Amino acid sequence: MAMRSRKFRQLSMTWRELGCVTAAGAITPRKTTRRSCPIWWTQLDRGDDGNDDGDDDVKRKIRDVLEVNCRSLENCQAEGFKRRLMTLLRRRGFDAGLCKSQWEKTSRCPGREHEYIDVVVSESRYVVEVFLAGEFTIARPTSSYQSLLRLFPRVMVVKQFELKQMVRLMCAEMKNSMKIRDMPVPPWRKNGYMQAKWFGPYKRTVNAIPTVNRRLQCRVCRKGVDRFTGGV
Repeated sequence: MAMRSRKFRQLSMTWRELGCVTAAGAITPRKTTRRSCPIWWTQLDRGDDGNDDGDDDVKRKIRDVLEVNCRSLENCQAEGFKRRLMTLLRRRGFDAGLCKSQWEKTSRCPGREHEYIDVVVSESRYVVEVFLAGEFTIARPTSSYQSLLRLFPRVMVVKQFELKQMVRLMCAEMKNSMKIRDMPVPPWRKNGYMQAKWFGPYKRTVNAIPTVNRRLQCRVCRKGVDRFTGGV
């Protein structure tokens, strides 16, 4: 119980440091110092490239673009929503792309695909997710687990190594919550499945319009030309 409580406090601190989320849910960028980080975060940071110059500033700029310019962040499940966000970021000068990961079904992990946005700045790759908490929702969560979900900022911008650690810790807390409720952990909420969403094989596109839709538009346009010219 003491170990679980300590991990909960560490994870809570991490969300507040990375997402800079206040009690009211507003995001207020703040410089995170090495002293304010939990021990495991300091150790993790040493495994990064060691170059944090401007990292907080990059994250803040990306969040600002999405929060200020998106009229409806609530309807994040709508078709094409993430593609529109990616296009918006590119118009603001970011090297953003829409990534689709896809993995095969195994005996332990069901196959699926997942879309997310990435932004490349210099040699750093940032993962951008809106309503990331939705990826970790479970049935009958404990109050402690619900508290963790409430700490997620609406727009999450993180480096890959940060996200990998977050997913691992959240899956551990998810498992604890379901164990307390005497519920089995479904395959789609286990660490391997969750990690595959952002770290499995993926394809990246920067097209504002899906390829299938672009082909359809071309065919419709061609029919209109043929009708006007008589097929000449």
